[in-house]
Amino acid sequence: GTITAESLNSLVDYVDLHFTCESAVFASLAGNSVTAIIDWHGGDECVGGFARHQVILPLSYSEQWKAWAKINGQHIQQKALAEFIEEYLGDIVEPDAAAVLETVLTLSGKKSVNYKNATRLANGDVSLVWEETTDAKAGQKGDLKVPSELKLRLPVYAGCEEETTFEIRAMFRYHIQDGSLTFQIKMLGIERIREMAFAAVYDSLA
Repeated sequence: GTITAESLNSLVDYVDLHFTCESAVFASLAGNSVTAIIDWHGGDECVGGFARHQVILPLSYSEQWKAWAKINGQHIQQKALAEFIEEYLGDIVEPDAAAVLETVLTLSGKKSVNYKNATRLANGDVSLVWEETTDAKAGQKGDLKVPSELKLRLPVYAGCEEETTFEIRAMFRYHIQDGSLTFQIKMLGIERIREMAFAAVYDSLA
């Protein structure tokens, strides 16, 4: 039969209980899975099996990883981001998570354009030079600093949280356009983190 394990430890326990000299374990990054085949093919002293007794651990992403990956790089409205951070407050390591939430809740700002000078060109056209500035304040007293970067601590795989929890840098940006305020969180190096998580599962399994 084929057994589906829900954690790395349960897969190891099952293999420990049933393994023979024919048994083999396969780990696949592309397939995001670990498969142990109890009746595989061993060395010269072993009889080849039929690969009909297996235990599979699908490496499914943790709820935290899926939630942050879903908003990664997206432009999010203020209220929606505040509700998201409130739910996943414990995933923010730096800066202080409560301060990040207050920043999102209270940030307000405006863009202004200041025309500096006008130059009449030889053909009669007028060239305008301007600078665009963004004034933003956060906090009840307007004294909170808006962070440019967050540090998150997330488990990559469910059932292997202990082995696959990593700190991840995320750029934190806000945009004011036509009076509308949106935020953007961009996690850095997530593919490398995923590869590191898979390697950690492999090492722990070994």
